[in-house]
Amino acid sequence: MDKLGERLREERQRLRYTQAAFAAVGGVLANAQHKYEAGLRSPSAVYLARLAEIEVDLLYVLTGRRSHRRHYAGVRALIH
Repeated sequence: MDKLGERLREERQRLRYTQAAFAAVGGVLANAQHKYEAGLRSPSAVYLARLAEIEVDLLYVLTGRRSHRRHYAGVRALIH
């Protein structure tokens, strides 16, 4: 499995989605989701944009670095 696929799986699991549900959000079949996570296929920009709508940390998926925006959202939630 490649690193991008591993990080994509981590984000899916963090958000508590099944592969089939995550695939549906991204507008692909479950088989494609499996291939993305296994590193057998690269996801499209359209797929990634759809995942961003459900708060997938795309910076992390693509680079391995966590988004500060996500961190600050968690801090704001604790304060309020």
